[in-house]
Amino acid sequence: MIGQVPLRVAVAIVPACILAVIVFMAGYAFFLIPYNQNVAYPAYIESLAMDPGDVGGEPVESTPKARSVADMEAQDIFFVTGDVITNTVRTIDNRNFYFVTLDSGECLAALINFEHAEEVDVFRYRLPVGRLAPLKLSSEGQRILSYDAYRLTRSDCYIDMVGDFGRTYSEVEYREHIPAYRALEIGRAVVMLGAWFFIWRFFTKKNWF
Repeated sequence: MIGQVPLRVAVAIVPACILAVIVFMAGYAFFLIPYNQNVAYPAYIESLAMDPGDVGGEPVESTPKARSVADMEAQDIFFVTGDVITNTVRTIDNRNFYFVTLDSGECLAALINFEHAEEVDVFRYRLPVGRLAPLKLSSEGQRILSYDAYRLTRSDCYIDMVGDFGRTYSEVEYREHIPAYRALEIGRAVVMLGAWFFIWRFFTKKNWF
């Protein structure tokens, strides 16, 4: 006995855990990785594809133009033509923020999908469709942004011009976000419990331990 637990119960856990790990790793290598690579991840990327008029995409005829922060607050989505010094970028909380000077002279931090930005003059761009979003940063992020407080009109919000692409997982990261990964984890637990039960019963019948 180990305390109140029969020794055979504790001993049976060891091979059960080893078997469960082997099953999980085999499923991960021979099923999950190929499935994620060939099916799940391509479907995920396709679901993020931007159409014109989407946040992060090119403006369309019906997309309103914002010339000031007040204009942005009055619209759900918009586009701006603004000055962006592209080599002035701050990496804050793993996101690259630029600083956009609007027609009104106001300046805001922004996440920009430059694939859908058009340069119309030196440092001046017609930028992708955006939306005004609250700027929530870590304490370290707030410290970094404070270096640029002198240039910002407001530091409680930013312009989101990346949309879903701002939260895109890499192929490796996405593996742990698909249902197949959760199923594999559940399978590992089932295998471990099942193997432990049968091994424990075997030890009991043999009166081992």
